[in-house]
Amino acid sequence: MIGRTASSAELRRARAAIEAGPADHVAQELVHLSTHPTVIDGRLAPRHVDMRPFVFYDGRRARALPGGLTRVAFEEGQLVVNSSRGGGGKDTWVLPS
Repeated sequence: MIGRTASSAELRRARAAIEAGPADHVAQELVHLSTHPTVIDGRLAPRHVDMRPFVFYDGRRARALPGGLTRVAFEEGQLVVNSSRGGGGKDTWVLPS
């Protein structure tokens, strides 16, 4: 749920759920996502995306792989990029300079 876009009823339900089980919930500040050209119905349209890097730790040092998982919100204006909420993934390419 994104608080600033939630209805009064959604906020009331969230408050009741948090009061009933505070350890069952996580909150975070709103992250302002970038947009990226995405093919929607055969045309390019801006959609919100986030990128999750792949980092491996061998017990001594962390190493980031080139690339990662880029998640995209397919609905216009949507800030939630989870596949469970209608989002999806995009290929992420890292080219040598």
